[in-house]
Amino acid sequence: MIGSSVVEVVSDELTRLATARAAEVGMPTQALEDWRYVRCETLVKAEYDSPREITPDERRQFVDTATPAVVFIDGHLLDKTVWPSGWQNLETNGEEALAQVATERDVAAIWALASGGSRAAARITGTSSSPVEVINLATGGRSGWTLLLEVAPGARLDLIVRHQALGAARSCPALTLRVGRGAQVFVSEVQTASCHHLLATATIDLAADAQVHWTTVVRGGACVRLTTRATLSGPGAHLELAGLSEVSEQHQAHQVVRVVHAAGHTTSDQLFKAILHDRAQTSFDGLVQISSGSDGADAKQQNRNLLLSPLAKADTRPQLDIKADDVKAAHGATVGQLDVDELFYLRCRGLARQDAEALLTIGFAGEVLARLPHRGLLNI
Repeated sequence: MIGSSVVEVVSDELTRLATARAAEVGMPTQALEDWRYVRCETLVKAEYDSPREITPDERRQFVDTATPAVVFIDGHLLDKTVWPSGWQNLETNGEEALAQVATERDVAAIWALASGGSRAAARITGTSSSPVEVINLATGGRSGWTLLLEVAPGARLDLIVRHQALGAARSCPALTLRVGRGAQVFVSEVQTASCHHLLATATIDLAADAQVHWTTVVRGGACVRLTTRATLSGPGAHLELAGLSEVSEQHQAHQVVRVVHAAGHTTSDQLFKAILHDRAQTSFDGLVQISSGSDGADAKQQNRNLLLSPLAKADTRPQLDIKADDVKAAHGATVGQLDVDELFYLRCRGLARQDAEALLTIGFAGEVLARLPHRGLLNI
C-alpha cells in the first residue's frame, strides 16, 4: 500500500508534467492528421461557464441511486463513492501515467491527465446481473478524469457510460479497459443531448479469447470527438465497435478509431453511421492495422453517412494497413441521401413525405441501435 502523501506528490508531478506537455503540443489544428476534419477554432475561442454545485434535483435526474454508479462531476469522483459489487479499488501511484505523458501526442488525452481531476482504477472479478454506470457530468470550465478498469480472466462487465453537460464546458474523460483472457465486456456509451466540448478517449486491450462489444450514440455539440484505440493482443480476441451520430444545427461529431490486430486469429467488426441535419458536420477516421505474423486475422470496417440537408457535411476515411499474408480485411464508406425510389414506394402507399423520410431514417439507424444493449438510455 502506498502512503497517501506519496500518491499526492506523484499526482502533483503528473499534473505538472501533463500541463507542460499540453503546452508543448499546443492547441489542435487541422494540420494534425487526427484533427484534419475538426473545426478546431471552436476550442481556441471557447468561453466556458464557471463550474458549480449540482442541485439535488439534478443529482436525482442523472444519478439513479438504485443503479451502481461511478460518478465524475467536473472531473472529480463523487465523494464517498462505493465501488459496485465485484469491483476492487486499485491503488494507483501514477507511474504508468507519468510514462504515458512523455509520449502522448493526442491533446485530448493529455488534457485528461493535466486537468487535476480524479484518477481512479478498479478490478472487476465477477459477473454482475445488472449494469454499472460511469456518469460524466460537466457543469462548466475545463475538466478531465481517468479511469482504469481491469477485467479479470473469465469475468463479465456490463457498462453504461453517460456524458451530460449542464453548462458550457470542456470535458476530457479517458477510460482504459484491460480485458483478461476469456472475459466479456459490453459497453453502451451515450451522449443524448448536445453539449459544448466533449473530447473522450477510450483505450482497450484484449487478451486471448476476450470479447468487447462497444456501442456509442452521440448527438454532437460545439465539438464532440471520440477517440478509440484498441489492441487485440491474444489469439481468439474479438472486438465489435458500433456508433451512431445524429447531429443537427451547426454542431459537429467526430469518430477517430485505431484498431491493431497484434496477434493472429483475432476478429474485429466496425460499423459507424451518421445522420446529419441542417449544417451539421461529422467525420469518421478509422485505421485497422494487422501486424506482421498476425495470420488468420479477420477485420471489417464500415462507415455510412446519411445527409438530410444539402448544407450538411460528412467526411470519411476508412483505412487498412496489412502486414500479414493470410488475413481477411474489408472496408467501405458511403455518403448519400435518402433513396428516391424508397421514398416513392412509401409515398405511393399513403405516407406523407415527412413520415416516409422519418421511417427510412429510423431504418438507417436501426442496424446500430440493435447493438445497443440498453435502448432505454435513448429516452434520458
